[in-house]
Amino acid sequence: SSAASDVYKRQLVYPAGYTWLYRLLHLLTNQGSNTAAAQLLAVGLYTANLALVFRSLVRTETHLPWVLLLTVLHLFNDPMAMLCLHASLNMFLDDRWSLGSLFFSLGV
Repeated sequence: SSAASDVYKRQLVYPAGYTWLYRLLHLLTNQGSNTAAAQLLAVGLYTANLALVFRSLVRTETHLPWVLLLTVLHLFNDPMAMLCLHASLNMFLDDRWSLGSLFFSLGV
């Protein structure tokens, strides 16, 4: 019991936004026990991310096959940050600088 209470006394090393986001994901998956809900959330996140990457490739008329590979690799690192990055890039491409800056800030 003493060891468990010591865990809660340590400093938080993640940004507060990520802590709240992952807390929300934890709640949406019934404290992590609902794997079907977690998988659906992961698929939705992956699909949204991929759609944003495709949209930015179309907007810039770029056809770089390695972009998709990097996108998949980045999803394993931090899919939330990558979603915000790709959303911000799309906003910048649409000359929506304030909204793009907001998404960029959320990603970092």
